Amino acid sequence: MNVNGHTLSSLFRKLQVMGSLDILSATTWDSKAVAAYYTSMGQVYKRYHSRAGAMHLPIKLNDTERHQDKLLFQALTAAELIRENKYKTVVELGCGFGFNTLHLARLFPEVQFIGMDITDSNLKAAREQAGNLPNVHFKRFDFNEAVHPYKADLVFGVETFCYAANISHLLKNIAVSLNPGGRILIFDGYETKETLSEVLNPDQSKAYALLCGGFVLTKFQSLPTVYAAIQNLGLSLELDQDYTSAILPNYKVFQKGCLNVLRFPHVSKLMALLGIIPEAALLQVPSGLFGAYFFEQQWLTYRQLLVRKPE
Repeated sequence: MNVNGHTLSSLFRKLQVMGSLDILSATTWDSKAVAAYYTSMGQVYKRYHSRAGAMHLPIKLNDTERHQDKLLFQALTAAELIRENKYKTVVELGCGFGFNTLHLARLFPEVQFIGMDITDSNLKAAREQAGNLPNVHFKRFDFNEAVHPYKADLVFGVETFCYAANISHLLKNIAVSLNPGGRILIFDGYETKETLSEVLNPDQSKAYALLCGGFVLTKFQSLPTVYAAIQNLGLSLELDQDYTSAILPNYKVFQKGCLNVLRFPHVSKLMALLGIIPEAALLQVPSGLFGAYFFEQQWLTYRQLLVRKPE
């Protein structure tokens, strides 16, 4: 395995100099770590990814779309469901700065939207952007600890369900909170194999741990495990769309930027020590370095899943 001509051993050495490996070994992957990550990285996302506050991957279907249009793909997919089914209550789990929820709330003033997130700074920014919008509310919520009380027609999450401590429990709790016939819309990355660790050599396993660590994950959810959970809960998988090729162009840009950063690992480490950049950014570098490779090898896949609760 190499990344744009760079061997893994050379990249690991530079990441060690930068301090990424030390941060990875010292981090405990839990809800507090997720909240801390998004608190520290929020402004980085706004500066380098989306001034409007999107924190998810853009989906590129053609070369004419602007970056902002690609970031709206997930929200517009939800909009189609709301329009077609005349939904009245919609919940977003992991709403971040409210990018998706606010866009939808402005499109559908007659629909009630609830954005939920674990990060207080995200929620504060979302409420400020919402202003006096009467049909949107933001609530602090950790879906690993509680079931939200709303009876929703649609619950959606964009790169959020990967943080579920137990994906089966999460889907069960959401199903309880759905109205009969309601749907769950998920955009996320998944391991394609039941046990990905069995096919990786030691260096690949290390690269995968660094990739996941940059997003405050131990590992991505296993797609076969998600399929089994949906079936066991008596839910219907209405749509399973692979968008891996559509997120790869952005990942390639991300990878190129991270390779440039890694040319001067001592500088990046010093900037983190001085507080110029957040420490969490040092973990984002290996995520950018290795993500495209794992998607290209089809060990990871980015998908849209649409799940329906029985009437």
